[in-house]
Amino acid sequence: MDLFIKRFFTFIITGYVFGRILNIKNLNIKFKLMFIGFSLLMTIGYFLIKLFPDLNNDYVHTSYKLFGFAATVFVFQFIHKLNFFKTLTVAMVSYALTNVLYFVAGFLMSVVCGVLQIEITDASVLVGTIIMVLVQSVFAFLLFRIRRYKHGFQFLQDGKYPYMCILLSLLIIVLSHFLLFDYIKDGFFLLLVLFPILASALILNIVIQREIKKTYIKRQRKRELDYLYTTIENYKKEIQKLGEDNEELARIIHKDNKLIPALKDAVMTIIKKEDPSPIEAQKIYDSLDKLLSDRELSIDNYSKKEDDIPKTGIILVDAMMEYMSRKSKAEGISFSVQTDNDFDFSFSGINGNDLCTIIADLIENAFIAVRESELKIVKLRLSYTEGFPTVTVSDSGMDFNPEVIRSFGLKRRTTHANTGGSGIGLMQLFSIKNKYKATLNLCEYDPTQNEITKSISVIFDNNNRFYLYSARCEMLKRDYYRYDIIYENTA
Repeated sequence: MDLFIKRFFTFIITGYVFGRILNIKNLNIKFKLMFIGFSLLMTIGYFLIKLFPDLNNDYVHTSYKLFGFAATVFVFQFIHKLNFFKTLTVAMVSYALTNVLYFVAGFLMSVVCGVLQIEITDASVLVGTIIMVLVQSVFAFLLFRIRRYKHGFQFLQDGKYPYMCILLSLLIIVLSHFLLFDYIKDGFFLLLVLFPILASALILNIVIQREIKKTYIKRQRKRELDYLYTTIENYKKEIQKLGEDNEELARIIHKDNKLIPALKDAVMTIIKKEDPSPIEAQKIYDSLDKLLSDRELSIDNYSKKEDDIPKTGIILVDAMMEYMSRKSKAEGISFSVQTDNDFDFSFSGINGNDLCTIIADLIENAFIAVRESELKIVKLRLSYTEGFPTVTVSDSGMDFNPEVIRSFGLKRRTTHANTGGSGIGLMQLFSIKNKYKATLNLCEYDPTQNEITKSISVIFDNNNRFYLYSARCEMLKRDYYRYDIIYENTA
């Protein structure tokens, strides 16, 4: 019975880990029941092999496990309809992780039994197996509650299959199978197998973390490039529109160069007459009035509309951004707002006052930062990051002060006290970040490659992380280390 329970939960947990690695959500209940039924049938097969002495040998066990794994891969393929190599790779990693979690649960159970000096009987083995698979299930659940693993293994989702990840998973699966053989029950051989499994699991964890980190940085850079390309395209469209406006204004001027002298001559003719006709004077007046009206309309139609600020659907936020736009003009700052086409904060569950506070504080801090800069540029972007609402403010001011980074949200500190900075805004920002468990990204850029020098992003993803992307990471970690910051070196 203990074998039946162990095999059944191995299939179930492997299926769970497979879905979490690929971050698959809202799977149809029909497919869930199908996989449970498949797991039950495969487990019954293991149970039947144990009942027949002629089949109960290492060769049959090995063959059936290979068949079971192959069948699992095809069931995954049928349910999820993925690229076959992706299905195979993720299934291998899932099965390897499931085995590692079982060994960890088994080790803890062995320690508890040794400390409590529990006698090994059929009943205790059955109870112990039930406890082990339950602990294994809890570990599988907790594994994907870790912040770095919460959204699965992004590199596998993107179709990247590191050979080290595949080889280590395969090694763990093969070594785990050896534990079924009788001669492995000897203590020396047991350690000879368990030690490589443990070492492989640790190395696999390092490889997975490294690949997740690389994928995250790659996605971040892609988002930045997409943003830059979009900005360039908008500039191109704006230049094209200016060219069209220029052509139209040139046509109007060409027409005026002929019309205005003619009207001048007509006016002079009437003035020179001793008894000018009221009808002729009225005609000239009407012509001048029409000319003036046409020119006023032309000015309205072809003046630049830089004051247009996208709407968020939240009245308080929209009013605040309009105010910041007017303030930027008064201070000679180039301020722009960009939003994703389908962006809508009104249904995000974020309080309008909190959102307004975040945007206002970030923009105000950016205004203060660029006041002493030769290039005064501030950009606000309202977008989605992997489906999560994101507020990003970037500017052309000086880099983040190391002391400000170290005390960010912990105590009031500012490097712009002489130009209006107080440090209160950063305290409020960090408080709201913690309230919504948002992720905070501080990014520094190479000023020789970009007019923007830094940006702050608040991503409402419920992950409660704090990232710093900078070429100065090594120095900042050494001299200004802060425990809750995840440092990502961009050098």
